[in-house]
Amino acid sequence: MIIVKNPTLQKYVTLLLKQFKNTYRESTIAGYTSCLNAVAFEIDAKYTFEELRHSDIVEIVVGWQETYKNKTIKNRMTAMNKLTALATEDGYFPKNPCEKVVSLKPDTQLEEKKPFSQEEYQKLEDTPTDRPVSKALALLGRLTGLRIQELIALCWSDIDFKARKIHVRRSRTKEQFNLPKTKQSERCIDMIDETKELLTEVFTKTGNTSPTLIKVRDVSKIAHIDHEFCPVFVDDVTELPFEDSKDYAQRFFTQFLKDAGLDHRGPSQLRHTFASITLSNGVPVKLVSTIMGHADTSITEKHYAKWIPISDSHTRTQLSAAFSLGTKPRTCKNFHLDKFIPNSFKIHLLSLCHRVTNFLTN
Repeated sequence: MIIVKNPTLQKYVTLLLKQFKNTYRESTIAGYTSCLNAVAFEIDAKYTFEELRHSDIVEIVVGWQETYKNKTIKNRMTAMNKLTALATEDGYFPKNPCEKVVSLKPDTQLEEKKPFSQEEYQKLEDTPTDRPVSKALALLGRLTGLRIQELIALCWSDIDFKARKIHVRRSRTKEQFNLPKTKQSERCIDMIDETKELLTEVFTKTGNTSPTLIKVRDVSKIAHIDHEFCPVFVDDVTELPFEDSKDYAQRFFTQFLKDAGLDHRGPSQLRHTFASITLSNGVPVKLVSTIMGHADTSITEKHYAKWIPISDSHTRTQLSAAFSLGTKPRTCKNFHLDKFIPNSFKIHLLSLCHRVTNFLTN
């Protein structure tokens, strides 16, 4: 509960909190609530809510820029705009004071990716533990690219050994199970030999446990689907499923990395490891994007461009062919394109090369 002095501001804050609770999932609610809390206290401490002006909003943003990253400010402005939009529609403002506030560009440095190298992953495989099921979760994360929320929500009914398929049908955040957010997130991926062997071993430990009835939330707060949940992965000590990434890290993963002699990083880096290894070894971006459940390949390209090879001989030949204007393609042996082209531009250049090559050869 967020408590402020101004009764009008309190009314809208309370309404938004209820809207968040009834509309969004737990992880999203936490983020929105945190932002709304910061916004409400900033306004309540320095301004009269009913008298907010455009310049006041700009002043608040300028103050935040001294302390917070643009991403944090953008998130807070989302909450701010929701707040002032409600009051504007009710007649407190002639127009929304957040209108025409310049949107800040996100920092070019995205979330830091620290995937495990092949050598580091081998250390994880080789590190002994008395918690084999918890370890298997980490290994499967690297082999499949599933989100940690999807891994901990895997049920044995999602595993089809005969067809060698893994069905991704839900995710879990704390106590709440959710249906996939997008149609791309609900997917079916193939088992390679290593994956099948790993899951076969895990089945001997958790495959015959009694199922628990859970409710999997759809979009609406009250829309749920009943499901008999027999978890693939549980904590070997408590025999209870993990609740989220933080829970898995605290109960197993952080100490396991220490035992393996590896630098600390979160469980999400297992998914990044899958992406970095597959892309750097030439697996098509479209296939990697589909396996990871991205909405489209642009998401994969945005986050993992640095691992998409561009300076191999095939690509250099394509570039040579594209700019040879119909003459015999030449192979550029010493053209190291990586030195000159930003990662974010690599995919666009490759696409251009394909289109030009097709045009010249047709």
